[in-house]
Amino acid sequence: MRLRTRLNLVVAGLSAAFVVVLIAAEINGSRATVREETDAANQVAASFLGRLAEIYSVVGGPDMVLQFLQRLGRVRGNDIELLTASGTVVYQSPPATYKAGHYAPAWFAHLLAPEAPKMTYRLRGGLLMIVQAQTSRAVLDAWDNISKLSAIAAAMLVIVNGLAFWSLARMLRPFSVITAGLDRIQQGDLKFRLPRLSGYEAHAIEEAFNRMAHSVEDKVRVERIAREAEARLEERREMAALADQRVDEERRLIAHELHDEFGQSVTAIRSLALAIATRGGTCDAETGDIARMISAEAARLYDAMHGLIPRLAPL
Repeated sequence: MRLRTRLNLVVAGLSAAFVVVLIAAEINGSRATVREETDAANQVAASFLGRLAEIYSVVGGPDMVLQFLQRLGRVRGNDIELLTASGTVVYQSPPATYKAGHYAPAWFAHLLAPEAPKMTYRLRGGLLMIVQAQTSRAVLDAWDNISKLSAIAAAMLVIVNGLAFWSLARMLRPFSVITAGLDRIQQGDLKFRLPRLSGYEAHAIEEAFNRMAHSVEDKVRVERIAREAEARLEERREMAALADQRVDEERRLIAHELHDEFGQSVTAIRSLALAIATRGGTCDAETGDIARMISAEAARLYDAMHGLIPRLAPL
């Protein structure tokens, strides 16, 4: 689940909880108010009407009591009934005109309305007057108030959550730019830098990101230079090894040529000089000396050559 969705759910949950608590407090207060007003109104009305009815029954009898109640009409918050000794209803207070035809839901009325108190007065002539509290109008007023409060709370809930959704979307917008920047860095674009982001936290992340990207770029550049230098050094080592190998081959070849070709030639010269020097009868003494000199020089040259060969091709 995205961070913005979680935050929106938290805000919505807290707002809904606040609305529920507010409505519950209003219902509790309305219940206490309805019960208090019902008890007080019933006690006042019943005491006053009961005393007047007794007086009228003494002065004028049942007919005067009936006329009094008919002139009185509806008493708010109370139902009045006048019964004969046989239980016949001779008078019943007219229905309420206040918000006529409208009633609160039954569950709400059961939640708010207390048990309707009832007071009974026995009058002369065998009449029985019953004054009973009627809470339907008070409960309806409470229902209307709570309905208005609920509508306002629902509207505020929508507005608050809409503002929270918009604010969170604006607040979290830089995160998409940061994510895109991280993807660019991952793809190898080390020269990418984040633009200036709004908001204190986003700006701090932007500066840290740009410092990190700069450090990574420097480190990669240094490592690339080091790898290139190492590659060049390895190439030079290979070239030096190849040159040494070629030199060794040339030295071995030269040593081989000296030993095989030049050595044989020097040996042949020495042999010819010795042959000339040993022919005493066919050449004079000077020629013999020259031949022996050539033979000695060839021997010296041969020894020098054999001393040079190990230096050209050492073991």
